[in-house]
Amino acid sequence: MRGDVRWAVTAAALGLAAGAGGTLLIHRAAARREAGPPREEPRQMLIDLDE
Repeated sequence: MRGDVRWAVTAAALGLAAGAGGTLLIHRAAARREAGPPREEPRQMLIDLDE
């Protein structure tokens, strides 16, 4: 029984650490200047097909 509790606590601690680390990495990647769509150029171009 004691071994089961030890494994559960270890797994919970590792999961918490992995989740926090992943969250920090995602926030850093999203905060980069190059992240996301281009800001200088239009995202879409309308093409007139009736001509």
